[in-house]
Amino acid sequence: MNAHIRYEEEVVFVHQGEVTMNVDGENLTLGKGDTFTTPIEATRSFENQGDSETILYITRRNDQPKAAKFL
Repeated sequence: MNAHIRYEEEVVFVHQGEVTMNVDGENLTLGKGDTFTTPIEATRSFENQGDSETILYITRRNDQPKAAKFL
């Protein structure tokens, strides 16, 4: 996924597979069962690292989140 910014806190949970997140220029690899809270207004992107499908659940701290800003 292209790099983008969100204007609310975001929690990422890996249900299946493995993903590398780039958050403000730092890479973080998450596997099945891992959870990561992305800071507000941090630049982030996602890349599937495996040969199989990756399923992420993402929740945001807001009932009406703003649209992401894609870079």
